[in-house]
Amino acid sequence: MAAWRLPCLAPQSVSGCTQRTVVLRAVDAARRLLLFHTDVRSEKVSNIRQHANASLLFYDPATKVQVVAQGIAFVHTDDMFADRLWDDSTPASLKMYPGKLPPGTIAAMPSCNELQSARGRVPEIEAGRRNFAAIVVAVSELEWLQLSRDGNYRVRFIFSRDDDTISMAGQWLIP
Repeated sequence: MAAWRLPCLAPQSVSGCTQRTVVLRAVDAARRLLLFHTDVRSEKVSNIRQHANASLLFYDPATKVQVVAQGIAFVHTDDMFADRLWDDSTPASLKMYPGKLPPGTIAAMPSCNELQSARGRVPEIEAGRRNFAAIVVAVSELEWLQLSRDGNYRVRFIFSRDDDTISMAGQWLIP
């Protein structure tokens, strides 16, 4: 479902609220992991490294369902998570990583930060691997909200782990 692929990430930050739409690249449902990638030089990476608490907001307008996933985010640059996402990604989704400037750099004019040689085509992206980071969110809580003219319904699921056993508790909430 396309609507679930573009959640809004809100990492905890000392400078206040920040939110970014990210592209969900993989889900490991058994381990409750959500994976996406970003530029290691971005502010969201430094926010996650300072404060690992993060929230992802998903919304599907067709079904009017909102899901909030809360958890701990981890930055991976040189391990199996980063390698897997890099290898599974298309060159078109990686073409911004060879860019010379970090995301958020102030510019005198509009810039897509692509190398001049890459404009209008898919570039050689290997040089961008050094700027690539996989973000893995280990979900500890999910909140589901169904919006309806006939009445809204809301439920929260809390996950806990004892040794190798993962348990889940659910509770209905007033919307």
